[in-house]
Amino acid sequence: MGLKSFLKICRSFIPDHGHLLKLGYKAKIYNGDFILFKDHGHFSLGVHQGVEPYNSRFGHLIDFEIEHACIIVEIKERYKLRPHSIDKGLELFDYAYDRGTFLFCMDRKMEIDDPRIPAKVEQLKKKLLEGAAAS
Repeated sequence: MGLKSFLKICRSFIPDHGHLLKLGYKAKIYNGDFILFKDHGHFSLGVHQGVEPYNSRFGHLIDFEIEHACIIVEIKERYKLRPHSIDKGLELFDYAYDRGTFLFCMDRKMEIDDPRIPAKVEQLKKKLLEGAAAS
């Protein structure tokens, strides 16, 4: 087996996050968790590979493990977003939890390399930005 074949096999095991990276998301590892993150002014969006209940940042907000990929919205200035736009954004997901300045959004069996994630992130962003523009 040549080097090119070996690298091709290795790449097949690495999730492709190219679409999110093209949308301006930055990949980072924080406390051992892989996160794709982007700031949008009034809020930021993070695609997490999962969230443990003992997570230093979110442990006080959730007392359960999120095993699958989760989109977490941090709302910096909630009063600048219309509650209706937040509700519309949460309706895009199978499960959504509103925890004050954080929204935890997820679909059934959504993995970090799920091809639905870029579309979901863009829809959520659009709903939240509509609420910010209307304020």
